[in-house]
Amino acid sequence: MPHIWRSEQLKKNALRFCLLGQERKKRALFEVGILILKQFFLDSQNSTNESDVHLILEYDKEAYGNVSSPNGNRFYLNHDIKSANLSSLGNYHALAEKLNITKHVFAGFQLTQILGEELAIKKFNEAKKYWVEMRNDSGKGKNHTIHIELAAFSNRKIYEHFVDTLLVEADSIGLNEQEAYLLHEYLLYHKFSSAPAPSHGLSSGMLAKLFEIQKELGRRNSTISRIHSHGYQQHYLCYKENIWENGDDSLISGIITAFVHCCNTTAITPFAAKVEILDPKSTDFYSFDLNSEKAKKPRIFRTTQSNWTCLVGLNLICKKSITFTGLGDNISSSGYVYHKTKTQLQTAMQR
Repeated sequence: MPHIWRSEQLKKNALRFCLLGQERKKRALFEVGILILKQFFLDSQNSTNESDVHLILEYDKEAYGNVSSPNGNRFYLNHDIKSANLSSLGNYHALAEKLNITKHVFAGFQLTQILGEELAIKKFNEAKKYWVEMRNDSGKGKNHTIHIELAAFSNRKIYEHFVDTLLVEADSIGLNEQEAYLLHEYLLYHKFSSAPAPSHGLSSGMLAKLFEIQKELGRRNSTISRIHSHGYQQHYLCYKENIWENGDDSLISGIITAFVHCCNTTAITPFAAKVEILDPKSTDFYSFDLNSEKAKKPRIFRTTQSNWTCLVGLNLICKKSITFTGLGDNISSSGYVYHKTKTQLQTAMQR
């Protein structure tokens, strides 16, 4: 997005912050970069006619001077007042009712943090009213389902209200391993802390965490009946079998979308993709190309606990990543589209 750069120095500071280095150096770069970027965004507030600004830098293990990144990722900074205010909710629900849309995906609630606690909580309550109206429509045979895509929060009070007010009212949620860690810590221990960096250990304990999250949501009388956790090595799809149809297509769709979005190609070949398999005797992961014998074995594992079924599939990892921004939203949305409730399937068959 070259048109948004005010100066080469701005570009350099943002890029240096993106590429993770030593903790002290990272902190210093963050402070320098944010001061410049903050002034840039303040300039755009003087005119109500200016568009929202999204600053996105994506990188794949690049280096800048003596600072390097262990993994590909993105640095995403935005000035998006309209989304933060949830100002489109009213229009969306009016349009959804007019067009008879019954499958809904909502994301970006972390943007409300710039509003401050009082206004953010007010916006959550407004959103909940719309959802209650949709629940009432479900009694008229419209069969609405709501999916929420999680994100990282830095304000504890806003996060708690988001979970307790909105998240528990959803039917389905999507999250990565770090967001799952945050939700697990809050639901089970009422803790709010920074999620650890992605690691093999964080991924290998995911299934147990998801079952515990499900139990705690049940104790809170949540309507959530489906959870899609999309991590680096594996995807987990857990759902109540009495509500949702078989989730194999949904899980596979999410895995394929992760590769296509990240690699910017539909050619799934051993040259472009790999899988990583956890050694059951240790916490080590081993990488295999798609033409290896281990990678050719069935890659969906199924387990059931109580009335929940969980599917685990190996992710198609892009060897040369191109795009990260919006990855979780696209993965979850794709899987959600390909997963129908039993009621939705019956309605579709009757048409």
